[in-house]
Amino acid sequence: MLLCLAAINTLPALFFAPPLDTLHQQRADVIIVLGVPAKVDGTPSDMMAARVERGVELFKQGVAPHMIVSGTAAHNKWVEAEVMKAYAQKLGVPAEAVIAEGKSQNTAQNLFYSTAAMADHGWTTAVIVTSTIHVPRAAYFAARHPITYRMEGTDGGTGTALNRAYVFEWEHLLRTRMVLLDFLGIRIVH
Repeated sequence: MLLCLAAINTLPALFFAPPLDTLHQQRADVIIVLGVPAKVDGTPSDMMAARVERGVELFKQGVAPHMIVSGTAAHNKWVEAEVMKAYAQKLGVPAEAVIAEGKSQNTAQNLFYSTAAMADHGWTTAVIVTSTIHVPRAAYFAARHPITYRMEGTDGGTGTALNRAYVFEWEHLLRTRMVLLDFLGIRIVH
């Protein structure tokens, strides 16, 4: 069963390998940090902290003057975007530079709502930050939107063991069914 689910998770990548970098310049309009659940106490999980810290590092390097943090309370009561925004502010990013997109429940929606926010502001270029193991999945969805982007991966606060666990997490694999259905031409309504 696990092998079957792993195949479903990777099958689209065998037939559709999205580019990981369509942005051929150093600067972008915005840095998008994709959500991941907070800890049950509402503090950033190690993986969330690693993503936000990488986004803040890029912000401080002047890669982009704005950030979008994306994710709702999909796995516990804490809205991922709000937790990430508070953490980015704690790390020195001004509140007015961070947009908290708190509607998305999965990777497809992270990119859908984040690119909608980009369009609202007239932005067309983004650096998308997520866990390294999540980059191909996120790039698959980024490629479906009219933006120019570059993927930035981070190994997370606890290293690759946590990332491997995340890949094989039952719920993560079940959510990935959307990629396969979309690949087969079966449309999923957001």
